[in-house]
Amino acid sequence: MAEAILEAFALLGRLSGDSVFVERYRIRANETFLDKSPARAQRFAKLYLEAEAELVRTSKGALSQEQIRSQVLALFPEDTPYRAFRMLLLAPEPQLLALASALLSAYAERSRVFFGERVSERILAKALDETPWKGVKPNLTRGIPYQPERMRTLAECSEIVAALFEQWYGLLHVTLGHKTSRNLFEMAYLDVEAVYGFLPALKNLLGLTPTNVLWASKVKLLHALERETSLQAKGLRTADQDLRRQAEHLQQTVRELQEAREQLEATARARSEFIDVVSHQFRTPLSSIRWSGELLADAMAEKRLAPELREAVETVRQRSVYLSQTLDRVFATLDIETGKLVIDPKPAFLWELVQNIHDRVEKDLARRKLKWSFERTKSQIREIPIDKAKIDFALKIVVDNAIMYAKEGSTVTVRIADAKINGIDCQVCSVSDQGIGFSKDNLERVFDKFFRSQDAVLASPDGTGLGLFIVKHYVEAHGGKIWIESEGEGKGSTVIIALSAGTSQAR
Repeated sequence: MAEAILEAFALLGRLSGDSVFVERYRIRANETFLDKSPARAQRFAKLYLEAEAELVRTSKGALSQEQIRSQVLALFPEDTPYRAFRMLLLAPEPQLLALASALLSAYAERSRVFFGERVSERILAKALDETPWKGVKPNLTRGIPYQPERMRTLAECSEIVAALFEQWYGLLHVTLGHKTSRNLFEMAYLDVEAVYGFLPALKNLLGLTPTNVLWASKVKLLHALERETSLQAKGLRTADQDLRRQAEHLQQTVRELQEAREQLEATARARSEFIDVVSHQFRTPLSSIRWSGELLADAMAEKRLAPELREAVETVRQRSVYLSQTLDRVFATLDIETGKLVIDPKPAFLWELVQNIHDRVEKDLARRKLKWSFERTKSQIREIPIDKAKIDFALKIVVDNAIMYAKEGSTVTVRIADAKINGIDCQVCSVSDQGIGFSKDNLERVFDKFFRSQDAVLASPDGTGLGLFIVKHYVEAHGGKIWIESEGEGKGSTVIIALSAGTSQAR
């Protein structure tokens, strides 16, 4: 017997593909093989169930118990001499019927002292005639035939077994008397228990035997069930206490989270109020300073101020412009990162925005001795759905960058053209300069928040690194696309913004 069972463990090892698993169970199976005591079969069964459970668990769904047992069963045909181990591999329903068949055979063998085989067969054939299961037809050779189409559940199989033994025992009881028939049945059960005691279905079988036999075994089983029930109840009470503690902990956590959320909301309100105050308190004086700086710069250009004031006037103008732009960009970034960015698209002419921006930067172009070129075709007369304030802000950032980083005396070129991008009709606005350009590595980071290339820092130390970050979010909030093209450092760059000419994706 043991040699075939060792082959079953070898099969489990091959299925695992784990050399550690294979060696561990090989050693333990061989140790069990050397055990010549009556408990060897039970030890093999326990070891097999342990190995099978571990294989199912470690396969992580690749192998099920049914898949494993179907392969192991192939090693043990129905006529195998290792019937007990084969029964271990059966599903609960056929395992119960196989055990009941073994008890049936043992009972018939014990009763042959009083009856011949033919009489026993006739009594057995009659046993189910008065029950709903008379079509099952058990016999002394095959036992109770398993019919999956009729015996679909363990409850149905249990009903058949209980009816069979109750009827058969009753017939023998009439013939042999109470004491003899009970002794025969109990001895037959003990014969089965000695061979198949390790099978899980044996407990079920004991409960299906006639009510007035095997009292000692049933009481023992009842006590075992009571102990098991008591342990389970204790485990449930412990689990319930743990769940209660966890529930209390969760409630406390929820309360703490609620308080934290209220604090965060209060902080957010305070921050919003602070930002509003800062915005108002800073914007008004900054606008005044900037306007005054522009007036002083104009007066200086007309030579209405002393030349020695030129540097001071230009510093005031530049710093006021820088602070005003920084404030606008910081608040725009806050809107983006707090989810407050709102796009309100309405029909507008893109070329008008570009023209208005030129009027606002005309003096900056003159100061840096830059030329302005605006190229567009008449086909762009049509309006497109955009949030004018947001796109104006984005284009102004791009144009300001072009002016800031362009070489003195070069040309800033703005073009508007029609294009189809990813199957969508778009108006494309590009802003080109002949300035510091971008390396390939910098092109990959140019839209990152706070990023400024080393060349940009050298060209203009002041800067927040927020401009292109804002432009990208504004354009993409319109459902548009933005990218930058540059042949390399010192070779200028072109910022390209594509906006849908159709329905806007408002957010």
